[in-house]
Amino acid sequence: MLKYITAIVIGSIFFSKLVLASANQVSIPQTTAILTVSNPSEVIQIRNKQESVAYVQAQVVEVFIAPDGKERFETIDKDKKANGVVAIPEKFIVAPLGSSSVRLLFTGDSHSTSDRFFKIRFTPIIKSKYYGDSSTDINSTIFVSITGSTFAVVPKVSPAPQITKADKPNAIELTNSGDSIVLLNNCKLCIGSICELSSQKRLISKRTVLFSMNNTQVGLSKNGQFSCETLSSTQSAFIEYKVKYNNEHSQ
Repeated sequence: MLKYITAIVIGSIFFSKLVLASANQVSIPQTTAILTVSNPSEVIQIRNKQESVAYVQAQVVEVFIAPDGKERFETIDKDKKANGVVAIPEKFIVAPLGSSSVRLLFTGDSHSTSDRFFKIRFTPIIKSKYYGDSSTDINSTIFVSITGSTFAVVPKVSPAPQITKADKPNAIELTNSGDSIVLLNNCKLCIGSICELSSQKRLISKRTVLFSMNNTQVGLSKNGQFSCETLSSTQSAFIEYKVKYNNEHSQ
């Protein structure tokens, strides 16, 4: 038995807001590219779920995270493109029920003393905006555009990410005690065949995420098993921990 859940995040995790999706819009991969000087690019696929041509525009913003977790955005345009992440191409066409490749490219150097975070927004646009000719939309119907996003990280120079764990009542808490981001992929907490699955978590430095047993699992009165794939700019790993059942916190 598998159930999808969202883990409880303690503190702010960058790009934590949910992105609305629509069956009538293009499909954007909800992944995070780790870009470095030695591996400066990654190709993603943008898919069109419609039976008509989709015109799409990409915009890259850099995300600055304050100590209190508040996020500030700066658009990567003009001179900023020389030391940031760019999407190539910025405008493109996706065939009906087809897909298009977009390359995310880091154009700068790795001298930053802290991780740099980027959000790449993909917005369906009307045909006239793509071609710059308003006459192409004379017969257009009502157009509703929902923006989707994917993400990129440029790690700091000499990154040293590190995951530490703490046992909690019927839960496990993971903290990035290092100085650079760690991605948590395919995490699950299982008791026998009853598992809780979690979507990708982007755990920046000094942030914490809590994975808890659900009510059904707590009712089994047994210890659980947690596993997760971790990925950073320095290594990938597979972690496993026991999650202890605590009767005092099962009510």
